[in-house]
Amino acid sequence: PPPLPPENGVSAIRDVTLEPGVPDLVRGRRPVAPPFARLARVVGTIEVAFSVGAGGTTAVQSVNGPDILKPAAEQAVASWVFRRVRADRIDLLATLSYDVDRVSAVVRPKPPSP
Repeated sequence: PPPLPPENGVSAIRDVTLEPGVPDLVRGRRPVAPPFARLARVVGTIEVAFSVGAGGTTAVQSVNGPDILKPAAEQAVASWVFRRVRADRIDLLATLSYDVDRVSAVVRPKPPSP
């Protein structure tokens, strides 16, 4: 059979951008900064490595970045549900950028480990 087409999805969640190779993001929480981090004017970047199974649910594997922002980033990613057209598991990496008043996320396929 011919190879399956790459999954180039669209995000239904505001402030989340999907790079080529990522399936449709159909629902979940928008990334937001925790109130205490906003009050402290904390800025930073969090990287969340996660996988998406055939059913579209996420499984967080690792979270890296400032400790004050990690729980909010992990909760947002864990709430995401993707629409899959393939049965295999896909490994993704979400980079969440926390600015004082704005949070944005970019999701891309996780590069293979050496």
